[in-house]
Amino acid sequence: MRVLVGKVMATAILCAVSVSASATTINSGYWNIYYYGATPPSQGPAVEWWPDGGVPDDYTLGQVSQSGDRVILKPNVHFCENALGQAQSDIDYWCYSSSTPDKGKWLTASSYEQTSFTAAGSETVIPFSGCIASNTLTDHTVTAFVKVFSPSFDLWYEEYDSSGTFNLPATLAGDADAIVQHGFAVSGPTVRPDEVDVYGSVVVDLGGACPAPPVGEADPNAIPVLPLGGLLGLIGLVGWLGVRRRA
Repeated sequence: MRVLVGKVMATAILCAVSVSASATTINSGYWNIYYYGATPPSQGPAVEWWPDGGVPDDYTLGQVSQSGDRVILKPNVHFCENALGQAQSDIDYWCYSSSTPDKGKWLTASSYEQTSFTAAGSETVIPFSGCIASNTLTDHTVTAFVKVFSPSFDLWYEEYDSSGTFNLPATLAGDADAIVQHGFAVSGPTVRPDEVDVYGSVVVDLGGACPAPPVGEADPNAIPVLPLGGLLGLIGLVGWLGVRRRA
């Protein structure tokens, strides 16, 4: 079923789920398309129409793959791919390249897990956390998000995090049915499929924080650095020894 929320066409996959914590499975997606801003490629005004009369309801067109708790996201190629082989004006409309930065459109492709919850009468917390293990995007950005809707898709709550470690739980009071989406949005120009790897990718490990960076080993050739107080004390000691030798 497709539900229109404002200018966002969302693919709704409503399924009964347990309220206990479980692995996140990306199973839905939506796309927001924009003209370029004053300096392409950048986000400008929203495009008021959709190609082919609607939005593809195959979330994998958002260039997302998942294996267990590892999610890999890439820039979207779907709209450019559909334009290839058509008139040059269609290719210019949809296909961005670093050699033609004024061509194409700005796209926010959201890939997420969507679940519906029945009022349980008590508070329920749906966890969503993880680590951006690798981000080599060059012309795009990635953001983790959580959104809570009413059964008719009125937006009740949303929160975003673009840091390396994200923790975005959704807390449901339990007094009303709700739909929860949590996932990732990749924003940037609509790139050509044969160039997608040039623009990088994002690797996300779900379920925990990023590990602390290892403490570096000491450089055996490094010159010791003393605090200022210790340095002044050492200078005083050397001076005192010099006075003692002359005495």
